Amino acid sequence: SSGINAEYGAVNYHIGNFFVLGLGFWMLSDKSNTTASLFFATLVAATAASDILLMIFFHISENLNGNTKFSLFMTCMNLFLKPATFLYGFSEHKRRVGSDGEGSGYTNFDTDVSPTYLPDHITPPVPGVDIGNPI
Repeated sequence: SSGINAEYGAVNYHIGNFFVLGLGFWMLSDKSNTTASLFFATLVAATAASDILLMIFFHISENLNGNTKFSLFMTCMNLFLKPATFLYGFSEHKRRVGSDGEGSGYTNFDTDVSPTYLPDHITPPVPGVDIGNPI
């Protein structure tokens, strides 16, 4: 039964890292997208945590033959590269958002609605006028 668990962990390891690789390509190809850079930095940190857990649970219980030693070495090398990758993704996100957070895509709903964001057929509400219960 330990072979099934180790195989399951290896599949999750590969899927997670290939998904992060795809997000990295998305982040590099779309220079103005802040979502891609945030997802990339977040998932690099998550896969670093999963690398540590996989090393703890799957590599320690196996016999250390040649393939397992190489797999453990490659996981360690991947872990050594992840902090630099995370810092690059996070700095790329900060660069895209800007210092004031203007490009973050966050909409503050506490302020009055600007008429420039509304379609032509909708008039903006008048501040301070209660329209009552619409139901």
